[in-house]
Amino acid sequence: MADVSTIFYLFGDENINVLQKPITVWMMDKKEDNSAEDDTLEFLNPLGLEQWLEHIKHVFNCREAYQLVFGNGSENINLEIIRDTFGHCESLWIETNPANRAREILGVFQKDLKELKLRNNPFLPGDNEYQKLLLQNFKSLELGFGNRFERLTLDDLLICNAVDINLSPVENFEGINRFLKLWIKGSNPQLHRISIKQRTEIPKDVLKGIQVSKWIKDDPIETEVEIYRVNGTKATISMKGLRFSLFVEIEK
Repeated sequence: MADVSTIFYLFGDENINVLQKPITVWMMDKKEDNSAEDDTLEFLNPLGLEQWLEHIKHVFNCREAYQLVFGNGSENINLEIIRDTFGHCESLWIETNPANRAREILGVFQKDLKELKLRNNPFLPGDNEYQKLLLQNFKSLELGFGNRFERLTLDDLLICNAVDINLSPVENFEGINRFLKLWIKGSNPQLHRISIKQRTEIPKDVLKGIQVSKWIKDDPIETEVEIYRVNGTKATISMKGLRFSLFVEIEK
């Protein structure tokens, strides 16, 4: 199976800053090995971006733009024009480095999001907007890629209302054991899964004081156990290398 990429602007094209009608469109066929064919199609563009969006949604039977990604180099693009052009999106991915730009992006798009990925923490210590973000009912929340997320504490995690959480903090998260004890007592009731990737191997003492109902696996590579919270909900803990995961069994 191949992925087809449609490119509307090249690097340095000033039209991208205000999403003016692209002059040229390129279509590239990417194979499974991520190599691109030499016969990339290039043609004069007949449509504005709004028309392209409606066309793509019609072709793929999609009602709305699913995901917006802001990478480095997108700092000069007008956010309001992006919002007006693409409308509501369910998923937002922010890779851009300037903290003030990331906060601007969140200010425009955060309200209706179901999924959010943040490479870095753009908030200053004590910023109430950070707490509001953690309290939002995300379907999926990913903080940090490659252990880049700063200032992540146990208190932050305990107020997080996301269903699925992926954390990759700069420093090792020291509160895993305490978090498990509080989860057993009823914290984070909406949580279905959490995964924490650290810089060093997950120690087994994160299970200290935790009543394990079943040891599924315990070898030099991976430890996997079952635990229960006070209301009878079962969960599986997996510790493998640098990653800790908790999977909550949800009754259908």
